[in-house]
Amino acid sequence: MSSQNKLFMAGTIAGITIQNRLFAPPMASRSATEHGLLTQKTLNYYDLLTQSHELGMVIAEHHFIDPLGRADPHQLSAACNDALEGLAKLAQHIHQRGAAAVLQINHAGRVADCEGALVGPINQLNERYHKQVHALTPEGIAKLCAAFAHAAQRAKTAGFDGVEIHAAHGYLLSQFISPLSNTRTDAYGGGVYNRGRFAVEVIQAVRAAVQDFPVFIRFGTYDGVPEGTSIADCAILGRMFQDAGVDAIDISGGLYGYAFDDRKQLDAYFVPEAQAVKAYTTIPVMLAGGITKPEVAQRLVKQQGFALIGVARQLLCNPLWPLQAKEILSKTKE
Repeated sequence: MSSQNKLFMAGTIAGITIQNRLFAPPMASRSATEHGLLTQKTLNYYDLLTQSHELGMVIAEHHFIDPLGRADPHQLSAACNDALEGLAKLAQHIHQRGAAAVLQINHAGRVADCEGALVGPINQLNERYHKQVHALTPEGIAKLCAAFAHAAQRAKTAGFDGVEIHAAHGYLLSQFISPLSNTRTDAYGGGVYNRGRFAVEVIQAVRAAVQDFPVFIRFGTYDGVPEGTSIADCAILGRMFQDAGVDAIDISGGLYGYAFDDRKQLDAYFVPEAQAVKAYTTIPVMLAGGITKPEVAQRLVKQQGFALIGVARQLLCNPLWPLQAKEILSKTKE
């Protein structure tokens, strides 16, 4: 292998040892039981993703922290101790393929698919499910911060190497961050510092619960429209998250996830936002979104200094992509 092949160099991130700089971003398997517990289908899915044995890290798909925040009837749970046995199996399964294992935890907010009252930043109608969404009160926010903390503690107990807070793709924390969905006039709405307050309080609660256990955040930086979260907002929020206690920031899509057209021709969708976050923070910044070419992944690590590069849909289509990328880059002279 070329001595310049930084993408496949071993290292550490947030104290976690990794065999290279590639990670599998969280991608929902929709494989849980009705109670959110792990199944053989779940393990088979991760067997497929990790069959190359050439991933540095796998961030396991979003697990709900509260049944009323469940995004899908088949989403996995980190909301109760009944899930611990399955969580431990999943962590062990990922480790057996040579990758570090991080668990993503989430609340779907206004887009939850559950039996019960929906919550979000403001009172509104969920048109998809024809249900009323109720604005979270400060007391409700505090309860969900505690639920995130309990879920993070379960990730630690189960043997994961870290936990990732989901604040992207239009789920609850993303709904509070984006000015498109958060029009509150209290301490949790308005300017960027207020819109980021809920996420900061979640980070603080998680950090207090897990102590020195690695904590990441998946940060939805790009809403796809000019009125959404700005690049300046991203820089400020990234620093807020660092100051609150996260060890790494995982950059992704914002309120609408990947539902935009203006960047689909790019080799990596969120580089401008990721660069802004990187410029205002001193912790590792990870990047995913639209990355399918080995040479692009290599450049993002070697020349732009991103800590880890995520390959999602490409990995689903071709689980052996990491092996093929390693071979291609070993023959590349720079």
